[in-house]
Amino acid sequence: MIEQADHRSPVERIDASRLPEAVAVHCEAFFDYPTMRFVLEGSASDYEDRLAALIGLFLDVTYLKNGVVFGISENGELVAAADAVRSGSPEPPELGRRRQLLWERLGEGARLRYEAYSALTEPFAPDAPHYYLSMLGVRRRFAGRGLARPLLEAVQALSLADPISTGVALETEDLDNVGFYQHFGYRIVGQARVGDGVESWGFFRQDED
Repeated sequence: MIEQADHRSPVERIDASRLPEAVAVHCEAFFDYPTMRFVLEGSASDYEDRLAALIGLFLDVTYLKNGVVFGISENGELVAAADAVRSGSPEPPELGRRRQLLWERLGEGARLRYEAYSALTEPFAPDAPHYYLSMLGVRRRFAGRGLARPLLEAVQALSLADPISTGVALETEDLDNVGFYQHFGYRIVGQARVGDGVESWGFFRQDED
């Protein structure tokens, strides 16, 4: 079911000083997400801490590669966020150090499972320059308010304003999201099974003048 739009809360850019807030939003939104459970072994007693560490790295990637985190706040609380990075953005050496520290914390098994996931989904990305939407999450009590739509549109506008970019790419492991993205003009460009029963769909939406 497509969310009903709620335009009362404007989209804003979230700078790195609010990274903990963005991590908290995504940890809530992606708590039961199939990929996170697969990579982190969701039955582990310290799953919440491991999830926060992994999502923290994803946001580090966005900020350190000069990507953008869009957000929606209500009464000063960040309640929804989306993160996008342009393909081909240079990777600073600091990211390599942070990845190493993360996998030392999460363990070799988590690293291997994440690399297996990446190997299967990376071919979804188009060869032409584009923006990659890494995560789009809404706090649970705000679900159904239409907050995902303006965030998605903000990322699409970012791509359209960039003369080099050709569109927006993303993937989802939630079947309920497939129709949502198709509704907004995304087409399926790949599909793969990751691990035990985790299905991934790759999407791309070409910019329209």
